[in-house]
Amino acid sequence: MSFGTQYKTASYQTDTKNLLGLVQKLKSEFPHLLLLDIFARENYRGHALPEGVSNRPTIDFFLEYRFLDIDSLENINISMGVQNDRYVPSIAGLFVNASWCEREAYEMYGIGLQNETRTNLLTPPVVGERSFPFRRDKFEDVDGPAWGPFQMDKSFFRPRSVEKNAPENFYMGKILGPIIACPNGPVRLLMDIEGESIKKAYLEVGFSHRALEKKLEGKSVNEIPLYLERLSHLAPHYGSYLSAFFFETLFHITIPERAQGIRMAILEMSRIMSHCVALENLFYTYDQHLPLTVMKWARAKCCELFLELSEGNYFGDLIIVGGLKRDIPRTFPIKCLAFVHELNNHIVSVASYLHHNQAWLAHTQLVPLDHHLGLRYGVLGPNIRASGINLDFRKRIKPYFYSEIDFDIPLGVTGTTHDRTLIRMEEIKQSLRIISQVLDHVPEGDILSRNLNAEIAQKMAAVFPVDETFIPRHRAMVEGPEGPLMLEIYFQPNRLLITAMSDLKIERFRFLSGGFMAAQCLPNVLSDQPHESALGALYSFNINFAEVDR
Repeated sequence: MSFGTQYKTASYQTDTKNLLGLVQKLKSEFPHLLLLDIFARENYRGHALPEGVSNRPTIDFFLEYRFLDIDSLENINISMGVQNDRYVPSIAGLFVNASWCEREAYEMYGIGLQNETRTNLLTPPVVGERSFPFRRDKFEDVDGPAWGPFQMDKSFFRPRSVEKNAPENFYMGKILGPIIACPNGPVRLLMDIEGESIKKAYLEVGFSHRALEKKLEGKSVNEIPLYLERLSHLAPHYGSYLSAFFFETLFHITIPERAQGIRMAILEMSRIMSHCVALENLFYTYDQHLPLTVMKWARAKCCELFLELSEGNYFGDLIIVGGLKRDIPRTFPIKCLAFVHELNNHIVSVASYLHHNQAWLAHTQLVPLDHHLGLRYGVLGPNIRASGINLDFRKRIKPYFYSEIDFDIPLGVTGTTHDRTLIRMEEIKQSLRIISQVLDHVPEGDILSRNLNAEIAQKMAAVFPVDETFIPRHRAMVEGPEGPLMLEIYFQPNRLLITAMSDLKIERFRFLSGGFMAAQCLPNVLSDQPHESALGALYSFNINFAEVDR
């Protein structure tokens, strides 16, 4: 699904005085409007001034708001100019999931948000002058702090009560982490406990910040797949798929049917692998050794098949713009279909085992996610489907051959840890159905679009004109294993005509996964739940903190 390419897009320009009124109006017009993302970008800096312009613009930053109406799939974009020394109204009162995005905007650019606490999200607190790493230069009127060495606040690593106004020793504090839910990444969960129940919880991320968006500034677009593939060990091929899909929708490239079918099989195997990791962590937490053995075997088998596809390289850069880098071996469909049949039998056995396991049921029928709360926080993917919301972009958008494939969307009822477990197991079965149908009918033919470079060069001049005042941008979103994966790029203005993708330079890179919103929602879900269920709930959400802490 490409924003602005396949579906209607509405764009608005506003200012700080009219922002809240515009957002309130949109929310009343679209009852099922979701906030997908808020991010900041610096205004025109580092380039030659346009002809006839003698002074720098008074707008220092832009705040970009991205919404999606899940009924019509209409994309709504709001862009707002911000001055360095002015406060911006927070929309967290209208969309509660705006909080983390707004905190990011302050933390990276120093943009002040009204009614929002200035607490760090991705970087630890520092002592002394505040640093904003995404700022590129100093402003004319107000000197912006430079990015450089800093002294870390030692209190960052001390236990602290979440409920700051509570009397001393009123609540018992408990801390999980920083833990490594391998390979989900390190995170720390702080809880205030009253008796056996969690009074309030707080999730801390930022222990392994990769600075992905900062590293790619000024780099060539050819480096994007390299970074995105290694961002997640759970489903690595989704990174290269998102990158390829981004440029295929940008240049309107049609890939061969054989490449489409093979891509579907690869992506569904990546989805299976992601679910196996979540289930493996859950079964290990609750000492369910038989299901744990099955999930470990399934994940190892997926790795084995991926290595065969990629000629021994786990991150094989198999999915590229225009199709595939190499064709599948002739023996691959046979091996894959044998794995599909065997795993399907194991999943049926595991489901029957868990259904009659009273200890498992007693521990996991807790921590429900109400579907109203989940949608308010923008939770998508299997976590919201476990709460009964039938929303899967593979069914709504129907890319490639999904419209011709027979598969179901499993739904839960209450969204408990047990429901999230069963949904993931059922989604594994549905992915196996998709792989089986695709490999049985994968068409013959090319795996890469013919005359791809010539086609891109022909469309390059229209998409990227020679204009130093025009900053091209594009946005794309795909359905990942844990919800949407979103990529938006602002490109550097062109001074010369370019004819190759390698000449495209990145001005602002923005990546966001569905786990970002799920992580923001998790502390609210844990409220009033037994504290022993916190770790299982964390694993059942299967949040990839490497993507959250990008």
